[in-house]
Amino acid sequence: MNFSKVAEQLGYSQSAVTIQIKQLEYVIILLSYMISEYFVTTVFRLRSIKHKFITIFFFKSTLQI
Repeated sequence: MNFSKVAEQLGYSQSAVTIQIKQLEYVIILLSYMISEYFVTTVFRLRSIKHKFITIFFFKSTLQI
């Protein structure tokens, strides 16, 4: 079976299915962008926390000397 016949059997025109596929592609691209942005933001937050911890640790250790 080809794409047109399957769409027709489901009660859709080929163009309607094509539009839905394009919309799904857009959603997938948008979600992947959002996930990557979240990941990058999380990594930068973790680096910032690590930097603050190291700074505080070294500051405290210099005070104890």
